[in-house]
Amino acid sequence: MSVFVCPSQLPEQIDKGCYVVPQVSFIEEIEKCRSKQPRGNIVSRYHLREIIAAIASKYMSPEFDTLMEVNISNAVGKIYNSDEELNDILIDLFDRVCPKIYDGYAMWYLKNRPLGTKLVYFMPGKRGNMALYQLGLQPIAPKDVDTYLGKKKESKEETKSAKKTAKNSNDIQQEV
Repeated sequence: MSVFVCPSQLPEQIDKGCYVVPQVSFIEEIEKCRSKQPRGNIVSRYHLREIIAAIASKYMSPEFDTLMEVNISNAVGKIYNSDEELNDILIDLFDRVCPKIYDGYAMWYLKNRPLGTKLVYFMPGKRGNMALYQLGLQPIAPKDVDTYLGKKKESKEETKSAKKTAKNSNDIQQEV
């Protein structure tokens, strides 16, 4: 069974059996749609629709309707100077009007992880974390990663306190 952790930063070395879901970035799709980019680096509706369609074709199901589910009116006309700024505009747009894109993003990375993955470092934070639970991954605290990977042995006191905490939580669940 795989577990996941949402660290504030990645460790310097990723161990075997670990997988990283990167921060949300649509730079690849932006680069694919460069031919539709208007002059002057102003967000146009045709260019934006093309990017959103590329994102949806990669991360979402075929039933996802980009015209009906993503309202682009607040993003059209914004000026950007780089692909990273356009990526930020897209992330802001999806935060406001269509956050389920992030679930598709996370699901795509999680379904394409290598077999035998024990630990998933989930970097997008709260964006798309529903996919983790849908696939049955269990959360662990960042401080417990070394113990889970077998790098650090738990002391007897930590084991006793963990068992006591688990027993108390089971008692509470039985009362409910």
